[in-house]
Amino acid sequence: DEVARLRARGRRPEALALLEDATKKNTATPEMRVSHGLLALEVGKLEEARKILRAAEKKEPANWRVLSGLGSVYAAEGKQPEAQKAFAKALRLKPDHPSFLNNLALSYALDGKRDRAEAILRRAAADTTANPQAKQNLALLLGLEGRKTEASKFAEAVLSKPKAYANLGYL
Repeated sequence: DEVARLRARGRRPEALALLEDATKKNTATPEMRVSHGLLALEVGKLEEARKILRAAEKKEPANWRVLSGLGSVYAAEGKQPEAQKAFAKALRLKPDHPSFLNNLALSYALDGKRDRAEAILRRAAADTTANPQAKQNLALLLGLEGRKTEASKFAEAVLSKPKAYANLGYL
């Protein structure tokens, strides 16, 4: 599929244009509409992404990709309570999904709920299939709280020692 090839080559704006064209012509499938919304999010078109993903949610309220995308849009817009609700809905459909846990935790951290964020990041970081970003985010959160020894343990689990120390040095 041409959209996937363009995305793989880092040509996201061109892929987005193809999806927009398909949507305008009403030739887009529901899956293409979801991809359109998620790709709009990736390229930073938050208003467009929100509009498309909210419409998709009305048609497919149990689509975890839509809910996760909406959560990311809301978080990027600074609407943390809405982001948290969307990520929580996505987690009900895909329990303990490490990416959703990571995103939910970041939203709580941005909302000033660090204890809750830490607990969720620990769950995400404990998952062996998790993206290393959860451990890096946990290290950052712990470092911001002044818990540098514990932070370095998580940072060193996914980064080289020099890189981990450099990251913590910024704190």
